[in-house]
Amino acid sequence: MPHGGPQPYYGAPLQPYPPHGPAHFADPQGLATAVTVLLGVCIAAWTVAVLAGGQLYGLLLDVEQGRFVSSSEADSADSFYTMSGILQALAMLATAVVFIMWFYRVRVNAEVFDPYGQRMKRGWAVGGWLVPIVNFWFPKKIANDIWRASAPGGERQGTGVLTAWWVLWLITAFLDRASFRTMNREEASFAEELSNMQQSVSMTLVSDLLGIVAAVLAIIVVRRLTQWQLMKYAQGPMPMPKAAPYPPVTAPWPPQAPGAPGTPGTPPPPM
Repeated sequence: MPHGGPQPYYGAPLQPYPPHGPAHFADPQGLATAVTVLLGVCIAAWTVAVLAGGQLYGLLLDVEQGRFVSSSEADSADSFYTMSGILQALAMLATAVVFIMWFYRVRVNAEVFDPYGQRMKRGWAVGGWLVPIVNFWFPKKIANDIWRASAPGGERQGTGVLTAWWVLWLITAFLDRASFRTMNREEASFAEELSNMQQSVSMTLVSDLLGIVAAVLAIIVVRRLTQWQLMKYAQGPMPMPKAAPYPPVTAPWPPQAPGAPGTPGTPPPPM
């Protein structure tokens, strides 16, 4: 048998050799709990950022409309906005590290359930998030394979919540980059600079609001996949499928040439 012994069978199609080497199940519950807590911290950080962004945007509108804004108000709003951004960055960095650790673990576990349904090697469960350009679709492709392999009882489960989370995550990433470029664009006049600041803050506000929704969906994805994998592993491997019976032999085997001894129509040897 490949790899020194029989492989557990969870309903996956049987093929001669697993493509990525032997996989071993590891309990993802601890990492899932840590990711859930950190995503909650991200939600809190984004909520603070929404408040800070709303305050700064209101002051920018006051300046545009000619209302008086004291320097202390402007400094306070700017400091609050900067502090909320730093809080967001720290929360997202910690969450990203633990999330990728959880993602790699459930990817290896998925290979235990379906070693032939994983289209990408395990290393891409980490590298897919870090390599530019491909990080826009590689993680989602891997997540789809994990989702299908982890579904209990071999049932096909819709990927709506998974797709919604990924789409919102991409939108927030694009909005954040656009906001940064707009804020750092050099303009000749104060009016143009003020307009850039308003656009940047408004895009960041939308990104933060969508980020809160994306984080809630991410918690659902993490909890659901973790529960599915624990449930499927607790059920144990499925019985191996029985091989089809061989058809009855109706002719001598191996076939013999006409006239060979013992074949019909061959005269008996002379006495």
